Amino acid sequence: MSEADARVVADWRYEPPYDFYDCSEEESQVMLDPVNRYRSVRAEGELVGYVCVGPDARVAGQEAAPEIDDIGYGFRPDLTGRGIASRWLPEVLELLSDLLVAPRQRVVIAAWNERSQTVVRRLGFEPLRSFENDQGRWVELGRIR
Repeated sequence: MSEADARVVADWRYEPPYDFYDCSEEESQVMLDPVNRYRSVRAEGELVGYVCVGPDARVAGQEAAPEIDDIGYGFRPDLTGRGIASRWLPEVLELLSDLLVAPRQRVVIAAWNERSQTVVRRLGFEPLRSFENDQGRWVELGRIR
């Protein structure tokens, strides 16, 4: 992900309760750290989302595991709730094949975000557990490659 794309993502503002996913300019700098392996998602040259594989895809309460690739993603606010993730996420995960090396993959999603949970379930991710941390309640979903 480029610094320009990270700045654009920092300006995205979601409607409540999705404003939980708003990030600041400072938080967007995490996207530039190579260890977090962020990639921009583009459609017809336009930034429509991002995906990451690694530490920043985990939330407090999750442990790193060598047999698991942690995946996180987000789409531009004006595109959410319109089926965009269902259409693009399978292709995005395919494009990440060079980063997805572990035999298992997992995604953690806010428990109230049923929209996103539905998307990843359609991709073969199954609920593994739910847990709480200081940010709220989460659902961890996983699949075997």
